[in-house]
Amino acid sequence: MAAPRKKRNKEILKNSKVFKWTPARRKAAEMLSTGLYTFEQIQTELRITTPTLWEWKLNTIFLDEVDRLTLEIRAINRAGRIREALHGLEMKRHNISVDRDTFLDYLEFLTKISPTDTKSSDDKLKALIDAIMLGSRKS
Repeated sequence: MAAPRKKRNKEILKNSKVFKWTPARRKAAEMLSTGLYTFEQIQTELRITTPTLWEWKLNTIFLDEVDRLTLEIRAINRAGRIREALHGLEMKRHNISVDRDTFLDYLEFLTKISPTDTKSSDDKLKALIDAIMLGSRKS
């Protein structure tokens, strides 16, 4: 007669001493962090089962890494958008007298994607417009 199987203790999965990073776990964390893949796609790509992926998702270390990667991706995307907008803004700055609307559109875009603080987007946009108008009057 076979020995009875031991039940897995879910608390063990959360214990940091038990969790070990493998290439498959790292890839799963990266795929989850992008938000572009379904569970089924991740399982197929990594050739893992549904219970395996769920076990990983129960682990706080795994979830912390997914969160860290997600924030990193968002920061990179925001930084890239800001760099592009600043480049466009610099190109338009020399033609502000004939293309003021586009210049203000760039400023509005930058205001909306900048990290949040205590000021509303409308307040920041108004301050930028006021600064531009004051600067153009001095010229």
